[in-house]
Amino acid sequence: RAVERRLEDFSPQGLSNTVWAFAKVGHLDAPLFRAVAEVAAGRLTGFNAHDLANISWGFSKLGQFDAQLFVALARAVSTHSLDTFTAQGLANTVWAFAKAGHPDPTLFTALGRAIEARLEDCNAQDVANTAWAFAKACQPDEALFAALAKAMERYLEGSSASADCVAINVQDLVNTTWAFAKLGQFDRQLFAAVGASIKAQRLEDLDASNIANLAWAFSKAGQFDPELFLGLARSAERRVGDFNAQDLANVAWTFANAGHLDEALFATLAKAALQRHDEFNDDELDNLEWAFTAARQVKAVERIKQRRKKASSAAAAALSGPAINVSAC
Repeated sequence: RAVERRLEDFSPQGLSNTVWAFAKVGHLDAPLFRAVAEVAAGRLTGFNAHDLANISWGFSKLGQFDAQLFVALARAVSTHSLDTFTAQGLANTVWAFAKAGHPDPTLFTALGRAIEARLEDCNAQDVANTAWAFAKACQPDEALFAALAKAMERYLEGSSASADCVAINVQDLVNTTWAFAKLGQFDRQLFAAVGASIKAQRLEDLDASNIANLAWAFSKAGQFDPELFLGLARSAERRVGDFNAQDLANVAWTFANAGHLDEALFATLAKAALQRHDEFNDDELDNLEWAFTAARQVKAVERIKQRRKKASSAAAAALSGPAINVSAC
C-alpha cells in the first residue's frame, strides 16, 4: 500500500520495474496493478523501450489485461523506435500483447519485421515465444516464420556460437511446433529437427499437455513420424497416473484424431478414465467417447453412455466428429 500511495512520484523506470518485480516473483497485487495502469497509461510517452517491454510483460505475466493500458501501450510501442528494443524486449512485448488478447495487426507486423532483423541476438526462448505469440494472436507472417524455423534449427543443431543453444527446454520446442502447425507453417526441416530432439533425449520431460500438443502439431503438419508417436504413446502411458480428467480427454482425442490408435496407450487411457469417470465434464466426455469409439475401447464407450443416460442433463446430440478444435483462429 505504501508503493500504491506514492505511484505519482515514480519515474517511468520505477513504474515498470515495480511491475516487472511483482511479475518475476509471481506475486499479484490486483489493487496495485490497477493503480499502476491508471498512472502509467497517461505517461507512456516518457517510457523508453526497456520500460515499455517490462510493463507489457509484467501485466500479461500476471494476467492483468487492462484494456485501456494495452491500447495505450500499443500506441506507444508503435510510435517508438523499435531499433531501441533488445531482441528479448521485442519477443517479450509481442508475447505480452498476444497473451493479453490484443492482436493489433499493424503492431504485430512492425514487431515481426523488427524481430526478423534481430534474430541473431535471439535465444531459443525468444524464438519460441515469438512463434507462440503470432499463432496465439492468429497473425500469420510467412517471412518471419521462415526465419524463425531456420533459427530454431540452428539451435537444435548446436551450430550457433551462443551458449543459449544448449539451453532449449522442452516447452520451447512444444510451443514452437504448436505455433507453426496452428498457422499452417509446415516447415519439414523444423519438424524433423524437433522430432529428432524429442526422441533422442526429451521424452521423459513431457507432461500431458506437451504430449497432446506435440501429437496434434505433428499430425496437423502431416509429419507422421511413427517412432515419435510411439515414444509419445509410451510417455503418456508412464504418466497417466499424473493426468487429470482434462489431460486424459485431450491426450485420447489427440491421438485418435491423428489416427495413431495405439492399442496399449488406449487400453491404459480407458482404464484410467473408467476409474475416474465422474470427474469429466460434458465436453471431455464428448472427446473421450469419440476417441474411444475410434480406438474400439468398447467398455469405456459403454460406461460413458451409461453415465449420460443417468444424468439429468443427458440430452447430448449424437457425435459427428471430434469436439476439440485447437487450430481455429
